[in-house]
Amino acid sequence: MSYPNSVYNRFVREVEEAGFSWEEYRGRDFYQGPALFIEPEELQAAIRATSMALRWDLMGKTGLVVYPRT
Repeated sequence: MSYPNSVYNRFVREVEEAGFSWEEYRGRDFYQGPALFIEPEELQAAIRATSMALRWDLMGKTGLVVYPRT
């Protein structure tokens, strides 16, 4: 999938290269785009996987959604 937003495309490329699977997400602050759904202990690996600023939110009691800060 390709996005018109180059930040989203870079996020997808970098997280895939690091071995993460991403999904389309619609959520906080009207964000719509690629995101990682991960466990809290994977957060530091996700941050290291990309060269851009990220946002993350708790999803229930156990998971996080991680996406580019735009």
